Amino acid sequence: MTHVEVKSLDVILENEQRDGYCSGEVVSGHISLKLSETTTVKTIKILLKGNTQVSWVHKRSRFSEERKCLLLSKTLVATTDTRDLIFDSGTYEIPFDLQLPQSSLVSSFSGKNGCVYYMMQAVLKRPFHESQCVNRELRIVCHIDVSVPTLISPVSQTCKKMIGCWIFTSGPISLTASIERQGYCNGESIPIYALIENRSCCLVVPKAVIYQIQTYTAKGKTKSIKQLVASARGNPVASDTTSRWNGNPLKIPPVSPSILNSDILRLEYLLAGRPNCPERLLNSRRVTHLALREIADLYSYCSDTRCQKSRSATSSGDWYQWSWHEQSFFCEHELAIPHIYPSRHT
Repeated sequence: MTHVEVKSLDVILENEQRDGYCSGEVVSGHISLKLSETTTVKTIKILLKGNTQVSWVHKRSRFSEERKCLLLSKTLVATTDTRDLIFDSGTYEIPFDLQLPQSSLVSSFSGKNGCVYYMMQAVLKRPFHESQCVNRELRIVCHIDVSVPTLISPVSQTCKKMIGCWIFTSGPISLTASIERQGYCNGESIPIYALIENRSCCLVVPKAVIYQIQTYTAKGKTKSIKQLVASARGNPVASDTTSRWNGNPLKIPPVSPSILNSDILRLEYLLAGRPNCPERLLNSRRVTHLALREIADLYSYCSDTRCQKSRSATSSGDWYQWSWHEQSFFCEHELAIPHIYPSRHT
């Protein structure tokens, strides 16, 4: 059925420039309704819906899951038993406000095989007409207090690996790396302190990288995607020499907040130190890297005054939390130090 009487129906937020909302905050604005002629209205509602979806195909089988993150509803206009609501032609602004729950919400995200999205929906119901709806996306950012001791304390890790195999070993390469704290802002630079000792016969080129790790879970299966988001390279370290990084900066680019509170979609960040050996100096086509993997979580926003002071050199309000869980050494790609999470500036 057509809606000739309704020229437009829109959801307008009070602060259109705002980048996102956190748990416990109020989302306010108004529904804009333009009518071309007199119209009878049954109800006008505002809804806020949140969903997490993952989906991918593997060997002709599709794996998909969906979770509801949020559902809020509020009736703004409603008829009574004795009287219809008559709206004359013209423009109407119907205010609304929705209180977000205090519990932790999953941050908005869009990835290759999944997404977390929140949608504001205005619903207009009229007698003898189909319901008319309009949607607009709303960004949600997970709120976290990063003033806890584990997030403002420094972290240091060391690993060592022999180059070669069996009787053809040429000596170890060791890497000790540390960061000053485990909470960082979007756009901030992470000062990296490192000692690289090269006792092998190879030239070593140290490199620091930040990876984004997307993990999707559906029907008992898991799919992971690792993407490079930032990197910094150091000077080559010759055989039987050492080199130091004295606060060498690695800038955090604009990235999505970490997601650790969903059972089907996980978003983490990995800060890795990689002492690379150029392939042409090895007797094998396989390049050996040192790797010590650590996990940390980058969270969105901090209101604690101590955190504000510690980031006074930056203008962003987006916080990264680094939460460490030690794992065993492995020799594949990189020496990992932490993970990342960004957010928004309110």
